[in-house]
Amino acid sequence: AKTAFYDGNSWVLVDVKKTLFESDKLIIEEFPQLKWPIPFNLDLVDIITSEIITLSASELYQYAQYLDKNNINSRPYYLQFWQKVTAPFSLLVILLFTFPFSISDNRSGKIGEKLLIGIIIGLIFHLANKISAKFALLSETPPLLSAIFLTCIMLFLSFIIIRNQR
Repeated sequence: AKTAFYDGNSWVLVDVKKTLFESDKLIIEEFPQLKWPIPFNLDLVDIITSEIITLSASELYQYAQYLDKNNINSRPYYLQFWQKVTAPFSLLVILLFTFPFSISDNRSGKIGEKLLIGIIIGLIFHLANKISAKFALLSETPPLLSAIFLTCIMLFLSFIIIRNQR
């Protein structure tokens, strides 16, 4: 079709050339207009054309379910979904991890050093999360596990540091 537009119920194709392949011949049909019923949910078109990072958690889950129903690889979408869902928990774990550093003696004049260490730890955690997500997509690691793995390790380390501070 040279052009197409949506009329509210279906796509209307304009100046259509339809090619049919049969076992012994090729049939070409031409139509000035042809209606094409939509076999899918139009909300999914918006999701498909959006970048994965810009989708909300509910849109990611909806699209991943759609991909599952059509036997298409949905792992990247489930991974991004679980990363978005667990992001607040990860933030709390990072705050818990930095808590022992913030309550130590501030009269020593090493506040800038502690701030720099905190920034570096946050960046390392962020980059490690991104790298582990890429490895999770290459392996058969479940998306939920790969989304929370480093956060759980950081939580464990936080408890060890807090316990040793006493």
